[in-house]
Amino acid sequence: DNEFEKEKQAIKNVIERQNEGWLTKSFEIEAEVWAHEPYIVKVSQNGEQIIGWEAISARYKRKFAGGCSYPAESKYSYDNFHFQIYDNVAWVTHEQVLTAPGNPDPQIVSGWESRILEKRDGKWKIVYHASRFQH
Repeated sequence: DNEFEKEKQAIKNVIERQNEGWLTKSFEIEAEVWAHEPYIVKVSQNGEQIIGWEAISARYKRKFAGGCSYPAESKYSYDNFHFQIYDNVAWVTHEQVLTAPGNPDPQIVSGWESRILEKRDGKWKIVYHASRFQH
């Protein structure tokens, strides 16, 4: 239905915004899309679990300290979205590919991502994020 499609697009926008934050090394964007709670979880590519906004935000600040490391043309593409949306909670998985045109290997990583989001004051916020990519 129309409301479900609207919510799916809003969640896709959060995912795209989070990836924009990663590519541009913008802590402000990451802070915008995450819920700032002690129970949120980020599972990184290597399996490391970071729990709570304080720890996740500190990790982003460390990772972003060196500035942008991706070429300006780098972008993510998405496929095979699966959504479950229940009132103010959503669960989504999707395939994702990061490409960097001009690189000897333009496809840098590809794989699956999973997120759980909570809707707060009309906006979706990430409370769980896990990724598994092949290089």
